[in-house]
Amino acid sequence: MDLGSLFLVLSVLLITAVFIARPLIRSAHPLTRGLLTSQEQVVSTLQAERDRLLDAIQELDFDFKLGKIPESDYPAQRTALLQKGTDLLKQLDEAEGRLQADRPASDPELEAAVAARRRERVLQEGKRQVFHPDDEVESLIAVRRRGLQDRPSGFCPQCGHAVQQGDRFCSHCGAAQT
Repeated sequence: MDLGSLFLVLSVLLITAVFIARPLIRSAHPLTRGLLTSQEQVVSTLQAERDRLLDAIQELDFDFKLGKIPESDYPAQRTALLQKGTDLLKQLDEAEGRLQADRPASDPELEAAVAARRRERVLQEGKRQVFHPDDEVESLIAVRRRGLQDRPSGFCPQCGHAVQQGDRFCSHCGAAQT
């Protein structure tokens, strides 16, 4: 074996070793690379927990409607989940407040415009300005329910096109739905 072949084999082995070791040397996850601060990690964790609790409340409501949960157990379980949600929202508000405090201050005129816009929206929707934490959880649940209502509830027997629950006729072929 001559010297050129030896260098070629060694270079191929070196390139292969670097390619294999690359994930071990440089992690692709932003949390381990330090792109997110510890405060941002806390907020992200709390948001994930909030979503999990919303799913749990929605599943509890669905199971109750199906009759899987007795009427005597449902109020206590729902109240416990709502209390956890309320506590979690308080923690999330505090964590987001600390995160905002760490960021540079923004333009006061912009903040005033945003606050005015929010007040206007609250007045237009006829809602109260101050929410009880349980009301906020309930509003998040209502938003999720509305999102699920927009999903197709079945398919047209004629053409197979997705139809909504309240549709009387297929929007694709016009066939009557039963």
